[in-house]
Amino acid sequence: NKCDAHGTRCGKGCGELCVPCRERCTWSCPHHKCTKLCFEPCTRPPCNRPCTKKLRKCGHPCPGLCGEPCPVGLCALCDPKSVPELFLGNEDEPDARFIQLPCGHVFEVRDLDLFMGLTSTSAEVQTTASEEAAKDITTSTTAITSIASSSEAVPAPPASVSSTSPTPIPTVAPNPPESAIAQSHPVVAPANVSEASPATSATPVLDPAPEAPEAVSGPPARVQLKRCPKCSTPIRSCPRYNALIKQALLDLEEVKRRVLERHQVLVAAVEQLEGEVRSELRRVAGGNFTAKLAEAKRQPMSKLSHLKTFVDRIRGQRANKFPVTGEWYDAIRAQFDALVNFHAFRDHLLSQKSGSGCPAVMELATTAADTLDKILEQALASNATRENVEHLVYQATVLRLETDLRVAMAIVEERASSSEMAQDLRSALDRFLVVSQAMIPASELTQWEAEVVDLCKAVNSPPTPQELRQIHEALGLGKGHWFKCPNGHFFVIGDCGGAMEVGRCNECHAQIGGTDHSLRFGRHTGEIDGSAHAAWSQEANLALGGLAHF
Repeated sequence: NKCDAHGTRCGKGCGELCVPCRERCTWSCPHHKCTKLCFEPCTRPPCNRPCTKKLRKCGHPCPGLCGEPCPVGLCALCDPKSVPELFLGNEDEPDARFIQLPCGHVFEVRDLDLFMGLTSTSAEVQTTASEEAAKDITTSTTAITSIASSSEAVPAPPASVSSTSPTPIPTVAPNPPESAIAQSHPVVAPANVSEASPATSATPVLDPAPEAPEAVSGPPARVQLKRCPKCSTPIRSCPRYNALIKQALLDLEEVKRRVLERHQVLVAAVEQLEGEVRSELRRVAGGNFTAKLAEAKRQPMSKLSHLKTFVDRIRGQRANKFPVTGEWYDAIRAQFDALVNFHAFRDHLLSQKSGSGCPAVMELATTAADTLDKILEQALASNATRENVEHLVYQATVLRLETDLRVAMAIVEERASSSEMAQDLRSALDRFLVVSQAMIPASELTQWEAEVVDLCKAVNSPPTPQELRQIHEALGLGKGHWFKCPNGHFFVIGDCGGAMEVGRCNECHAQIGGTDHSLRFGRHTGEIDGSAHAAWSQEANLALGGLAHF
């Protein structure tokens, strides 16, 4: 940006706010004078009187207006060919007056007024020019008319002209087979972002920039300088249109100010995100940070490896000057939140796989973990948008709910416990598989999550002592057959009551039982049957009056 009137140039970099010229405005003529500073929109009206100067080359009257630079090389008397050909419509009028733009092109003043949006003075220009300059240009009428009639008309540019008043600033947007879950959950990124899931996301989104008020009619006007109708050079200086040009420049500065403010907010948000990622990275890595990072390089799907990739991406993005955009931040913010949630689900699946003694549960956990890895890989792609990530988060949510229902069914079937519970789980799974064929609305998905949590809690919660007494009566066992695992969960040993094998607790998967009638893991409890000792024990043998069993 530069000031042609005072010969000064802005020393700021491109995109930064310019330093305004605070010298006095130099636009003056014998009839009007501007009293504003150079960068402020002029308040004096354009002068519509004919220029009183004589052309240096020939001495004929200047065809321009008072206070405007005289058109160079334009004299209808000496050189009729120098008069502009018909372009905007009034070049061939006998009272035509001309203005030369900085690019060198010349236009009739009334046409250019209309193009620039300065229409209120056109009639005054015509009247003033007709009365005061008719005698100076009468002899040139024939020449101008003949030139205009012999010239081919040039197609006019688009007639729509946006208002040059201060414009609003635009916003700177039975157990299933191994493949059952994988077949019902093909990992497909959304082809159209408009199809993105309505499911809720924990991804915080920056507040959008202030929106401009809607226009009464038509599209909003663009904030830009008008351009020469012939060569499209921006019109940065022309005394007659100073008020319009300077107002457009101020509007452009306002756009830059809002863009810079938005950028500062984004930079602060990215710094906060980087802090969260680094904090999570330190938490996951623990004390031996360097060794854990070296290990992460050999495990590309590990959480530590993903977090290190996030730090590198944010650092690389911030290395450039203006790379941070709202779209980029929204996407990487959504990816980080998805990463935390995905790995929590993944850890849960791996825990089920390693801690469960049920083959069906292990198979379900393995299949779901493999499918989740594919979803996670797509969600963390560098070119993923926020809408893509939200759609993939929805896929992972559906996968989690279905897996939880199938795992709960497998546990109930292995225990051969309540048939009513098995029926409830089967009914819930069948209903969920039907509704999940289409996109589940966010509110309905939330209801499903609550229902699945309640069902799984009912399956995994230990039975009450009253329920255990009912089980005891149904089994027809004598006293001394009830035990507790190391973590306090009940289990029963049938037959003689002596432990003959080692198993795992249904609740916590801790080891229980023993060998050769010797209890190694767990302890006897009499809470259920009121027994004082185990059915197979030294105390029981003594009560019988002998040591025959030992």
